[in-house]
Amino acid sequence: MTYGMNEFLRDLVEKDIRPNDQIYSYLSDTDIPRLKTLLSRLDRVRGIDPAALAKTRPKYHKYSSRKSIQGEQTRLLGKILEQIMIELLSGCKGIDVGANLRSTTSEIDFMVQVGPTALVIPIFKSAATHLIGEAKCYSSGFKSQWVNELVGLMQTHSTTHSIMFTACPSKVLRSDHRQLIQLHGMKGDRVIPFGLAQVKEIAAGKNFLKVLSDQYVRVLNATNDLAI
Repeated sequence: MTYGMNEFLRDLVEKDIRPNDQIYSYLSDTDIPRLKTLLSRLDRVRGIDPAALAKTRPKYHKYSSRKSIQGEQTRLLGKILEQIMIELLSGCKGIDVGANLRSTTSEIDFMVQVGPTALVIPIFKSAATHLIGEAKCYSSGFKSQWVNELVGLMQTHSTTHSIMFTACPSKVLRSDHRQLIQLHGMKGDRVIPFGLAQVKEIAAGKNFLKVLSDQYVRVLNATNDLAI
């Protein structure tokens, strides 16, 4: 007797295992301890007060002025956010991830090439071949400019889907930001914001691809609870 997909799904149901959860679990296995370490590091770096630190450093220090300390702080925050982003994506089966890629016209933070196995995940199925993304690690709030710039990169790199990883303070997006994302979506360009609110859900035990899929549905429906 051949054991096929129907038999597999029936066995899962009989064992009180939800098929969707099993699929998400198989396709995404995040290193939670590593993710928590990166989040703690992000919080420590973000908690630095450049002005206060500048007062304690000798003049010969490489980063002695408030401005230089702030610049290094921004660089480190960006690096940690990129590590978090790669940690989440590299834990997924069915996709290949490239970081800091240069094309003839621009540089992108990462590109995800979609394989056949990943096509069961809605965002990857819709993206079909690949999607791109950006990491925005600023203490300021979410900006419309970021969405417009990312859509431009999407068009340049022949994709209709992107993920915007941001470490901005967690909050529900303003109505004008949601409307902008919706307007681009109506033209076929999907930008999925993914913030610390989602990363902390994963650190607490939720599956990355499930969280990403939920966020994708919120974008498609422009729901009022779209948050970062």
